Amino acid sequence: QVSSEVSEIIFRGEKGQKMDFWAAGLHPRDCRLALRKLSRYEDYKQYLSYLEESLYFEDIQLVSFYIKTPIFPIRVSLRFKIPRITKEGVYPFIYEQGFLKDLKGTIHVSQEKDRCFFYIKADWEGRHSGFSNTLLEFFSKTLVKLGMEKLFRISSL
Repeated sequence: QVSSEVSEIIFRGEKGQKMDFWAAGLHPRDCRLALRKLSRYEDYKQYLSYLEESLYFEDIQLVSFYIKTPIFPIRVSLRFKIPRITKEGVYPFIYEQGFLKDLKGTIHVSQEKDRCFFYIKADWEGRHSGFSNTLLEFFSKTLVKLGMEKLFRISSL
């Protein structure tokens, strides 16, 4: 399941936006097996057709994705700091630049019997992105839903 709500706000005296986002999924395998592939962020472009590039800089714990979709008329760069997730736990992440600058969140990974549960929570407030609230909601929900479904399927093999 995925939820994304975007609303208009006043941000530092200017027109802004706020996003509240969460996603949850129960992987069919245990965490040890699921994370073998899911922790390899740099390989995601092999699996997700909307990614033009996926990089991970281990030394600074930085993920860089370049996204091109018919939904957005531009190439979107998503760069965020996150440790490589290799075991159960709670992992913070932050977008340090781009139109979602200062988006902060956590990824919770826990073993539930013989399956692995993932819960992602993120919040953001910032200057208006130039995109409608509806488009941002649709973009974030669609990419995460498609991504989770495909990555869960591939990492289940």
